Amino acid sequence: MNASDTAVSLYLMDWHGHLLSHDPMRDIFSVAPFSPGKLPDLTIRAPKDFSLPTEIHFAKHISMPKLFPTCIMNDAGEGYVSLFFPHTQRYLTSLPAPEQQEQAPIRAMAVHGWEKFIPFTPTALRGLSLLMLPELCSITSEDGNIVSALTINNRSNIGFIDNKNIKISENIHVFEKIGILKTGESKKISFKNLNEELKMDFFITIK
Repeated sequence: MNASDTAVSLYLMDWHGHLLSHDPMRDIFSVAPFSPGKLPDLTIRAPKDFSLPTEIHFAKHISMPKLFPTCIMNDAGEGYVSLFFPHTQRYLTSLPAPEQQEQAPIRAMAVHGWEKFIPFTPTALRGLSLLMLPELCSITSEDGNIVSALTINNRSNIGFIDNKNIKISENIHVFEKIGILKTGESKKISFKNLNEELKMDFFITIK
């Protein structure tokens, strides 16, 4: 059986809007600024159809002889997960970059903001990227007005579209729907606003 039949690939966005990555020079966890369409140097491999908690493995895009240690991915609420390392009984924490020399150490004893990550499938990450690239994706409101591309607020994982903020973590299912669209296809989508009682409807067209 092919490994791709038994595992799914994930990428993790941290509290600051960066993606968990790998520093091949020091062979440690690092973070990379999110850039639409660009992948980090680290992929998380989780069991197919997994539920949380689950054991995950890390695939470094630049092969190194030493593996990252076994990790348990836990539910951290509101679409977030945390990464717990049994060998140290500590959580991975993602520090604000670039101020810190070691950006993602395994040292936290409890889960707070910096220990929370948003899991993306490749499809969901493509969907988020498309929304941020106006040359590839057009966004219109229900009344037909052109809407500017989605942005991510500085040093956060909160999105901004049509003068309103959205939680990236609670709209992953929307990014998944956009990520499967092909050139020329359109779809009506609904974002959950930061005010959970409100929905924001848009029409998305892939150019």
